[in-house]
Amino acid sequence: MRQIPAGIWNEIAQSQTLKAQPWAMIAKQEPDDLEAELQKLEQKLDKEGVASKVILAYLLTAPLLMENQAISRFIQETQQHGLRSSLPELTTISEAVDLATAEYRLTALHQKRLESLLKR
Repeated sequence: MRQIPAGIWNEIAQSQTLKAQPWAMIAKQEPDDLEAELQKLEQKLDKEGVASKVILAYLLTAPLLMENQAISRFIQETQQHGLRSSLPELTTISEAVDLATAEYRLTALHQKRLESLLKR
């Protein structure tokens, strides 16, 4: 969620129906609160023993995957097509894992862990 300013997430949350938790709640937060909520989620995953790389990959891909339709509608409605480079369209877990692997050089073990997190 950190790949774009919090204000963009706020705009998406205000203009679209977000369906997935915790992303819907986090996206509606003010910038400082949004960061605090992301840190809470990071800490929770860390306590579960999730590797740092996987946590970063999850925070990048999960909202893109779970809120794909809302993001796409927002980009279409606002004609802000430049956002697509920061908010790539992910429609499958496989695409999300591929993106995260390219971004964070995930090992096969990390890929499996990310996949299991995205299936939750």
